[in-house]
This record gives sequence, structure tokens and C-alpha cells, in this order.
Amino acid sequence: MKPNRYIKAMEIGLAHEKEGITYLELLSQIEYELGYKFSFGAESSFFEWFIDNFSIGIGKLNKNFYRRHFLRYLEDKQINDIDPEFGSYKELMRILNESFRLDGHAAKQYLDYQELVESRQTAQDARKASTKANEKASKSIRLAIWAIVVSAAVGISSIIIDWVALSNSPVQPYKVKVIENKELEEIKEWLDKAEMMLETYESDSISN
Repeated sequence: MKPNRYIKAMEIGLAHEKEGITYLELLSQIEYELGYKFSFGAESSFFEWFIDNFSIGIGKLNKNFYRRHFLRYLEDKQINDIDPEFGSYKELMRILNESFRLDGHAAKQYLDYQELVESRQTAQDARKASTKANEKASKSIRLAIWAIVVSAAVGISSIIIDWVALSNSPVQPYKVKVIENKELEEIKEWLDKAEMMLETYESDSISN
């Protein structure tokens, strides 16, 4: 929040709370720090605010006197027709060069303003930090989802590769087919007959 002339006046007044500051010095410093020139209307309303918020012990009737003559002073300043020896101007210029101090209620308003600015800044910082945290969390979630997708893709690829390899491998012979050899069977029968004949021959020899 950019300070306006009233906030700047309270800031300067609080910085000079011990020694005080004159109206003309205050006006000059505000114009320098804010970088603009007071117009007739701006200075008129500012002086109204100034004599209500800065004090050198002026009473109510005197304030009205200075309000009235200050407007005349501004009008004559516009046409460069100020007579510093003129009675009312002389008194007005004496007051404008007196050291004023910021009143307590105005100082409290400025401190409240500072707290408001700090609170807003803290809220903005917290909002920015929250936004960054949310962005990081969203990024982490996206990375986690991507990791799951990649893992699933790798797993599916492995299953497909294993299935293709199994499909291309030779099938084991679960059934054994016995092929008979007739020649071997005939030889076996001949040997059996020869054995029987030999046993008969031996039996006959023993009997004789």
C-alpha cells in the first residue's frame, strides 16, 4: 500500500516526536519524499488536518483564526502577493515556523496503520508460500502417478515378454508312444524256443 500525504505526515511527525517539526518543513519533506507539489486545494485540506493532528498548545479559537488566515495566505501565495509584515500574515508565519508535535491519537492511528500493512504483508507472504507448497505437492503427485504408470507398464511388458517366450519354446512330450519292433519280437520268441529245447535235452540226458 503506497502511503498518501497524511500517512507520510504521521510517519515524519512520529520520527520527530521529541524535537518536533514545523509545518513548512513537514510540507517540504512530504513533497520531496512523495514526489509531487501541493495544489491550492490539497494544501488547504492538508492544513485543516494538520492543525487537528499536530499541536503546540493552540486552543480552539486560535485554530479557527489560523484556518481563516491560512486560506487567505494560500490565495495570496498563488499570485505571489504576500506581505510578511502584514499583521495577520506575520502571526501566521510565526506559527508556521513553530515546532509541532504529532498528537497521541494521530500517532496511534499511524501505529494501527503499520500493523495493518504488516498483517497484509504477512497474509500475502503466507498466500505465496501456500501457493508454492500446493505447486510442489501437485508436482509430487504428478511424479508419483507417473512412477506408478511406468512401473505398471514395465510389469505388463515383462508379462508379455514371458508369454511370448513361453509360446515359442518347444512343448514337452507328456505322452510316450511305444513303437513295437517285430524283428525283435521274433528273435525273442526264437530264443525262448531254443531255451525250452535245451532244457528238454538236458532232462532227457539225465533220465538216460
